[in-house]
Amino acid sequence: MAGLFVTIALLAVAGSALTQELPKDPIVLPDADSSDDIVVRALRIPREKLPVQVEWARSTQFDSTIIQENSAMFARCAIKGSDRATLRNAVEGAPNYASTRYAIGWLMARQRGCYRPSPPAPVSDDPTANGTITDRGVLIEQVLADFAPDATLDTAQTYDPVISRRMMDTEQHRNRYRLANDYDAFRVSACLVQRQPRIATRFVHAPSGSDLSKGLAQALLIGGRDCLGQVKRITIDPTFLRFYVTEAFYRWVVAARGVDTLIPSG
Repeated sequence: MAGLFVTIALLAVAGSALTQELPKDPIVLPDADSSDDIVVRALRIPREKLPVQVEWARSTQFDSTIIQENSAMFARCAIKGSDRATLRNAVEGAPNYASTRYAIGWLMARQRGCYRPSPPAPVSDDPTANGTITDRGVLIEQVLADFAPDATLDTAQTYDPVISRRMMDTEQHRNRYRLANDYDAFRVSACLVQRQPRIATRFVHAPSGSDLSKGLAQALLIGGRDCLGQVKRITIDPTFLRFYVTEAFYRWVVAARGVDTLIPSG
């Protein structure tokens, strides 16, 4: 589908990127130390003055927000009644692998009372069509909220050679079953978290759908533009960006702590 890459891979170059002259008085962009108010006010900076013109994918944003809200309601309820072993399989299993998809499906089946009241999606080779990306994303968000609400990252961790090697080795093996566009989206997100770990920390913990969340998303993308291939203009679905960045953040935290999971046994 023509619009699928925008939603799944988070970004798409919108037409030819024309090189623009830098303004005589460069604008001041928020960084990891900026207040929430400064981050939000940066959303009002004219896009043409930004190093990367971040635009929201309005054609998918409304639908994906509803999906996210419904899935989040499911996750908050389902995790409370799920056994930890199945939850670990769903969160830590290789994305798009049969046993991982089964674990997510098993959680849905066992917690039908928690699941969003909508008909099941048709079976498809596209993980988004089966809700895998959405449901995995909200499960990871809820796992962080329930079991690691204080999780943080900084550059001392994401650029530590031992932690970086652990992250690379683990994720190279773990992501071998992802479809190409799904893998590209995760790879870009992992790069964004490594480059901007403190902004990523704030983004993951910010209220979903809020102006603060959007401002932090813009700061994350602009500050991590090397991860985007130095594009001048990108269009993103903020909900799916949050899913992927949250997953990448989770994986970096796991690597930084030197553990297999943030989900306690029991």
